[in-house]
Amino acid sequence: MVRPDMNSRPLIALVAVACFAISACAPLRNVNRTAERTPVAGGYGRSADTKDASVAAFAAREESRRTGTPIRVVRVLTSDTQVVVGTNLRLRLAAQRNGASTETADVVVFRDLRGGLTLRSWRWVAR
Repeated sequence: MVRPDMNSRPLIALVAVACFAISACAPLRNVNRTAERTPVAGGYGRSADTKDASVAAFAAREESRRTGTPIRVVRVLTSDTQVVVGTNLRLRLAAQRNGASTETADVVVFRDLRGGLTLRSWRWVAR
């Protein structure tokens, strides 16, 4: 077995530390951009889904049916997704009850693996 001489040991240690530092920092470069595009299992990420309006309309129909109050979606304010066995879609909506002034609602809709939708929650946000 060849033993390194005393002069090369600090160099080897320095190279090892540099390699570790570079490899530890490399994944951090694209964390923000990646998190916005790709949902992470178990966590919510921003949605770029073009079907958000149809999911919002489904949620409004279901909540209207549950409460007996007509609800109309004015606009989808934010949309996030959470990957589970299926997908949870968390929406913040501008909506109207009984044609009154526009209010804000936080909504969660579950999309199963076959594409079926279920309204999980609808909560009007206090002003």
